[in-house]
Amino acid sequence: MKRRILMAGATFFLAAATGHVMQNTHEIGAALRGVFVSAPKPAGTIVASVAPVAAQPKMAEIAGPQVAQVSTDALPDFPAVAVGELKSGVLLAARMDAVADDYKRPETDADKSYTVFGIPCGAPALTLSLGASGTLKAALSAPCHPEERVVFDHAGLSFALMTDAAGMVNVTIPVMATDAKVTASFGDGETLTFERRVADLDRMRRIAISGGADLGLNLYQDGAAYGAEGFFSANRPGDAGLTGGATLVVLGDPSLDRPMLAEVFTAADTANTVAVEAEATTTEANCGTTLRARFVTMEGGKPGMNETFVQAMPGCDAIGDFVVAPLPGWDGPLTVASRD
Repeated sequence: MKRRILMAGATFFLAAATGHVMQNTHEIGAALRGVFVSAPKPAGTIVASVAPVAAQPKMAEIAGPQVAQVSTDALPDFPAVAVGELKSGVLLAARMDAVADDYKRPETDADKSYTVFGIPCGAPALTLSLGASGTLKAALSAPCHPEERVVFDHAGLSFALMTDAAGMVNVTIPVMATDAKVTASFGDGETLTFERRVADLDRMRRIAISGGADLGLNLYQDGAAYGAEGFFSANRPGDAGLTGGATLVVLGDPSLDRPMLAEVFTAADTANTVAVEAEATTTEANCGTTLRARFVTMEGGKPGMNETFVQAMPGCDAIGDFVVAPLPGWDGPLTVASRD
């Protein structure tokens, strides 16, 4: 009985509170809407009054932006500028066309200290790493010598290459001595040197010639005929798979203004004898002159011959003919033959 009374009392209390809250909420909402509610009236009668709302101005009646007036005396005096017509020849393209084709930008002290990318040069470096079949891989990095001629020297061989735009060049060099020394020299006298010991040259034989682009080697293994298997020249370096490992490598860039090339022949393991001769074609540039080169050999990792080769070329009436001459240490008569 007490539970029911308490529950009924609680229900009555909650209902009364709910009514009070609802009444207050109604009055607050009405106030927010501008409606004023009078004191409570008997049920069924609602009395309310609506406050007048001020009329909103039309869009056309809204005043435009106000512009402040500033005295021109406060502004600086700018010079009078006349717009001129564009005359012929002032365009960059026209001015560049007028520059001579052989124009070269004068070098400054900054050119020696910074690369073409505006980065401080740093010291040049030459490194040697071991390659296959008795070779060394030379890597030259000289950022302040971009696109510049560089001469490599090794055991009497000399050849010239060109660095790239970043001053770098890589080349694989057949070794002519177990204790290999490679030097790289630039035109300004800067020289880099690196040494590396190369093993496993005991059964290797090499013959090389170093000079200009006019001279080359002809090599004959075990009595091979000209142009047959066992014959090697710069135009026919050979196939290592068919000739027991014999190869002919040409070092240097023949497109340079002053080309310097080297040809290195590695004899096959199975070859017993190698006949060697030098060949040069008579041209307008070398007719009537004397050609000079170095002749170098290596056997079993030990340096052999290192001789100067000198050859007088025929007169200019023999242009197109080629000269075949024996090299120092090889007997044989000099012959002058026609390509016909």
